[in-house]
Amino acid sequence: MQHPGIVVMHEANLHHLIADLTIRRGDWDGYLREVESNGGSAALEYALQARPDLERGQIRLPMLRSVLARSRAAIVQQRRR
Repeated sequence: MQHPGIVVMHEANLHHLIADLTIRRGDWDGYLREVESNGGSAALEYALQARPDLERGQIRLPMLRSVLARSRAAIVQQRRR
C-alpha cells in the first residue's frame, strides 16, 4: 500500500489477507474500517454483529477496494472452466 504499482489479481477475494493483517494482530478497528470502506454501512453493521464468525473467516466480502484504489493498474487472471 505504501508503494503503489501494478496489482496482479489471482484471487477475487482478499478478505482472508485483510483479516490476517488486522484481526489476527488485534486491530479490530482497522478491520472494521476496511469492511466499511469495501461494503458500506450494511457490511459494517453485519461485521459488528458477526464478530465470532469473522474470527473464523466466515464472511463473503471481497475487500478489493483499498488495494485497487491504490494501484496504478491491475492485471486479472481468469480461469475458465
